[in-house]
Amino acid sequence: MHLTFGVVGPVDFGHLDASGRSDVFSMVVHGFQNPAISAWYLFAMAILGLHLSHAILSFFQTLGFNHESYNTLIKVFGLVLVVVVVVGFCSIPISIYLGLIRIPVGR
Repeated sequence: MHLTFGVVGPVDFGHLDASGRSDVFSMVVHGFQNPAISAWYLFAMAILGLHLSHAILSFFQTLGFNHESYNTLIKVFGLVLVVVVVVGFCSIPISIYLGLIRIPVGR
């Protein structure tokens, strides 16, 4: 809704960058400066993490890798992968909300 239809932050919607493309960077930065949008996104990433933690284990079980000798390795691999994905995605709105990522002056 935000990047496709401009429902959130219609001021930024439709602006073009120097190459004539939609200025997605500005739309993302302005969107995540809104605490409600950032909180909702972080909540969604937490739900994604729960889903992935189950999905990774189920994936290996479906492929037949369900044995006590390597179940611990699969669980550790799954947990590390979930943490990397969730922390990576959460770092974007947190960095923007804290002001570490900003729109350059004159943009």
